[in-house]
Amino acid sequence: MDHYFSERQETAHEILKIHENIRGIEFEFLTDRGIFSRKKIDKGSRLLAKSVETRKSDTILDAGCGYGIVGIVISKFVKKVYMIDVNRRAVSLTRKNIVLNKCSNVSVTKKDFFELGIKNFDVVATNPPFRMGKEFVFRIIEKVPEFLKETGRFYMVVRTKQGAKSYEKKIAEIFGNCEIVDRESGYRVLKGVKC
Repeated sequence: MDHYFSERQETAHEILKIHENIRGIEFEFLTDRGIFSRKKIDKGSRLLAKSVETRKSDTILDAGCGYGIVGIVISKFVKKVYMIDVNRRAVSLTRKNIVLNKCSNVSVTKKDFFELGIKNFDVVATNPPFRMGKEFVFRIIEKVPEFLKETGRFYMVVRTKQGAKSYEKKIAEIFGNCEIVDRESGYRVLKGVKC
């Protein structure tokens, strides 16, 4: 069975187009079978895309980008966005969505987060694959500081019902701090700042 966090998707293609206004800008996204939240932008990704605090000089990593929602939205407010995902179909769609939304400061690569060589990001943002389990998400949180500049920021969206408190605790353990920067419809955006 195909999962959105699998490298290869065997299901037949069925391309859809989603229109969405986020941060006051109109966006279009192509989606397909075998991709997370293909029929509409999920509430968590939408909340993360509008909640990440941005600066014009920021270089950002969108880890587990799916079809590109978070990174593409944020790209309109920052210097550079790098996006990665292990799902080949997601990466292919993200490339199309970068063109569709006229983003010139975005790149996407099929890459595993734990094999990423690029470092010194101002921000790492993720809507992680919670279906892979809490220990996997904890490993992501533990690894993030390696990719951040001093005083770099980490943003993660989580459903309150999916153990948000335990993720807050883990971020506080790793970063020495954790703040809820936004909440909506049963989701929270958590932020840790590298000290």
